[in-house]
Amino acid sequence: MALYLISYDIPAKNENDYQLLWDLLSKLGGTRILYSQWVILSDYQSASDLCEQIKPLLHDGDGLLVNAIVTGTCNWNNVRISDDDFTALLLND
Repeated sequence: MALYLISYDIPAKNENDYQLLWDLLSKLGGTRILYSQWVILSDYQSASDLCEQIKPLLHDGDGLLVNAIVTGTCNWNNVRISDDDFTALLLND
């Protein structure tokens, strides 16, 4: 399994238009760590595969970045989940 960071930029900020996106990310086992960032521990073969799954739920002009998180250093402050829960995700616990 790999841990993926999903970041998106929604210029229009019409939250009603993005419920399907948030539902998909939740269905995939995602955890929202910031307003526009989620982490997903997944069996997807690549960040590209996951990106292709998400793209249809975005609008023209929206940005999307899907990045596989590999072992390394990471630091954070004031994310939407507890430090212990985020650490467990990073360590694939």
